[in-house]
Amino acid sequence: MIEASWFVEVDFSHGPRIVSGEAEAKSFFDRLVEEVRQRNPAIGDKS
Repeated sequence: MIEASWFVEVDFSHGPRIVSGEAEAKSFFDRLVEEVRQRNPAIGDKS
């Protein structure tokens, strides 16, 4: 099951460079971490 996706355009003509999609990365991974912690509470417990 796919719950979310993130598409990134990369230009390799002069070495790897992210062309678009970089702005969405932080919110995507923030949501991903939140979901993983909700589904697996022991992962987020560092005490």
